[in-house]
Amino acid sequence: MSRSDWSLLHGLQIDGRASYADLARTTGLPQPVVTRRVTRLLSSGIAVLDVDIAPHILENKVAAQIWMSATPDRLEASGRALAAFPEVAFAAAVSGTRNLVVFIECARHEDIFRFITTELARIDGIRDIEVVPTIAVLKRATSRIDRGDVLIP
Repeated sequence: MSRSDWSLLHGLQIDGRASYADLARTTGLPQPVVTRRVTRLLSSGIAVLDVDIAPHILENKVAAQIWMSATPDRLEASGRALAAFPEVAFAAAVSGTRNLVVFIECARHEDIFRFITTELARIDGIRDIEVVPTIAVLKRATSRIDRGDVLIP
């Protein structure tokens, strides 16, 4: 990657909604060059667009973390099965007293209960779970949240 590519990535990190014209102004590169390089960065997978949307916009009003233990021989398969559910916003194998964690977002508390008792219950290898309901989201990825609205970082 060139120094110009790094400048473009930095500009997009500051404002992912920046236009090619804005990026050209901040980097000093001609706009056609900015357009080509950003297209290349995106198509190659070097840069990935990630959008934070306030959950209430998507009607996902409640969230929970579910910490669980999976048997070692089923850890990867269990994690991949969990990651496939649309309710799961984040899934990871972790170390500590539990070895798997997911963050889920649902429209209602009843949907969290249904997810646990039907979807999660079907996954082979899960030994035990701890559900931690989210009371208030203060930051989502790199965006701060204020009363349900996403604030520009």
